[in-house]
Amino acid sequence: MPLPRKKLGPILGLGLSLSLLASCSGGSASNDAASSPSSNMSASADSSSSASSSSEDHGGTDSGSNPAAAPGMQEEDHSNESLAQRWARQNKRVQSQNSSPRTDLDQNSPSGNQTDSESEFTAGRAPADSQGRNSSKSKSTFEITPDTALARGESDAPIRPAQDPANGPAPFPGNTLAQAAEPHHAEPKPAEPKPAQPKPAPGKSGGNAGKPTTGEPGTKRGTKPGNSGNPAPKPDSPKPGQPGNSHNSGTVTIAAFDEKGYNSALASWKRDRDNARREAERSNRALDDARRTVEAARDKADASQRKYEEEKAKLDELVAGMPGTGDLAQKRDLAAKLKVEAEKAASDVETAEKKVTDAEKKKQDADRKLEQATKQLEVLSDKRENIATRSDLEFAQLDSEDQLRALSDALAERVNDYRVKNGLNELVYAPVFNDKAAGWSTTMATSKDFTHSNRDEEGYSSENIAAVTCSMEMGTVGECADALFEQWQKSDDHNKKMLDETFSHAGMGLAKGDDGQVYGTNMFFIKDDVHEANSTTVVPKSKGMPDSLDGEYVPEGAIAVTGGTKLAHAVDDRNTTEYDKWEGGKDGLDYTKGVRHGVDERISALEDEPLVDQLKDLDSDISEAQANVDAAQAEADQSNQELEDAKKAKGDADIRKTESEDASSKAQADLAEAEAAAPELEKEHAAQQAKVDRQIEVVGEAESKAGADNQTALKAENDLKDAQAKADKAAKAEAAVEADKPTKKDFTS
Repeated sequence: MPLPRKKLGPILGLGLSLSLLASCSGGSASNDAASSPSSNMSASADSSSSASSSSEDHGGTDSGSNPAAAPGMQEEDHSNESLAQRWARQNKRVQSQNSSPRTDLDQNSPSGNQTDSESEFTAGRAPADSQGRNSSKSKSTFEITPDTALARGESDAPIRPAQDPANGPAPFPGNTLAQAAEPHHAEPKPAEPKPAQPKPAPGKSGGNAGKPTTGEPGTKRGTKPGNSGNPAPKPDSPKPGQPGNSHNSGTVTIAAFDEKGYNSALASWKRDRDNARREAERSNRALDDARRTVEAARDKADASQRKYEEEKAKLDELVAGMPGTGDLAQKRDLAAKLKVEAEKAASDVETAEKKVTDAEKKKQDADRKLEQATKQLEVLSDKRENIATRSDLEFAQLDSEDQLRALSDALAERVNDYRVKNGLNELVYAPVFNDKAAGWSTTMATSKDFTHSNRDEEGYSSENIAAVTCSMEMGTVGECADALFEQWQKSDDHNKKMLDETFSHAGMGLAKGDDGQVYGTNMFFIKDDVHEANSTTVVPKSKGMPDSLDGEYVPEGAIAVTGGTKLAHAVDDRNTTEYDKWEGGKDGLDYTKGVRHGVDERISALEDEPLVDQLKDLDSDISEAQANVDAAQAEADQSNQELEDAKKAKGDADIRKTESEDASSKAQADLAEAEAAAPELEKEHAAQQAKVDRQIEVVGEAESKAGADNQTALKAENDLKDAQAKADKAAKAEAAVEADKPTKKDFTS
């Protein structure tokens, strides 16, 4: 992996320093060895380094040497080892090689160990003795620490500054590595004499030569790290290898500053910075020019657009003032159109007059029919009135019980008429049911307690009750039946019971109280169970329905005897008959077949009186005459409305005819005037058209120029965006160069 420029300087500086140090140490080994056993600078290696270099020398052979591997053994994998481990392994191999005779080296080198002086891994080896062997009783004089590993690019730990055990962090005399870091052209300075170190004790040769003797008994020479012979550091003293403890541990940390590399990097950075600044200034100038260009182009485009709009406004003004050459043709078309409309309006007036005539004739016919029907109705009404007068005399001769019974039948007849007009079957009345209803009406009239009877005791399926104040005098008795019926018909609940399709029989009874009120009761019965088709729904027969009934009848003719009005309404919207949902439909629920029609047979005076039949016939004729009158009246009303509509249509046609004729006359006059002035107008139109044509060309040129200027402005705006992007890029590049300025710390190892 290529190394950054900042880290390359320290590595080169450290390599040069190590090489010079090795050369100096090898060259003066014999003199230093003769003068003092501790003349070489000593350093304690790490655990792996000490294990390889701190071995005793027996008979001139290094016990820590690494002999060649036996044949057939696989080569070890050293890809993951650290710098210090690799140095120890290489040093061990070199020592093993140096333990053998080296006659070839002795011939070329005075000291016998100068061959590997340029090697990074042999530069820290102890100087050779007089026989050309390394001192086996002393440790390596240079230790590969994490700081040196950082210098080689193998570690990112910060480099601690060099320290002197006695004088602190400043460089101290005799720092040969620092001297070796000088440029190659400078002569290495001689090492200053070091203070005399105590000689080793008798009987100990070369063990820890660079380290003062501690004097502790039992200390063995050349003991490997980890053995009991190595004194343990005191608890309160710094650990070996840490800053401030190099004297006690024998470790020397050397600071090397690559001034040449730093100056070269600084000069290169200044060139890059100046280039970046010039590029940023050039980009900013280009950006300013682009802004000025955009402003000028946009001003020019706006001016062209305003010019185009001004010329366009002039053209519109000329077109608006153009004399119309088509006015004559338009006036001719308008005059012809209005003439046709006037003719059509005149025709519409004739049609409307004919419709008025027909409507008047139709109205006259309808009025004659209405008059004839009305006269016929009057004749029948007078005849019935004469017979009714005689009937009233007969009714007055009845006792009170028969009068109430006759009035009850008249009320029952009204209920049946109401059911028939709503599509239901008539109810069959029986004396037994009438007596039950009359008995309960008597109870209410006596007690003045207006309430329903006991359903379980009477056995009916439903019941209606009513109470009205009415007179039983001759001529007004019919009004009493009408009042009772209307009370039930107006009530939703009572009306629903009168129009229930499941009922088959009924009982009606009246009673008059001493307070002048007439109380009425209508009980409803079901003869057989009623089944809903395709369903399980069943309406059971009434509890009070006997097995056989005597005297069943359908009330009829009682209204003719007692008087009153026939029902005028036909269908009640509140009721919806659903005969189709019951089995058998209406036919299956109708029990009136074979039952006689008339009044209660116990009223013998009315039963045998022939006037009842006459009144019934007259009522039928009067009903038919009344229907004729109603139809004639409707026809008369319709013809009268048609006549009014025809007259109104004729009036509108007259107005349109007048307006159309006036408009047509005016159009004809305008056409004559336009035809007279046509030649002069055509001349003015031609002159104005020429002006318009010239202005159209001017507008086209102004529009083209405005479009071109606008495109130029748009291009200038795009160029401004590009210039802005380049200026931003140059400013960013300049900031990056400024941030990349080298420091002296980067070149200190």
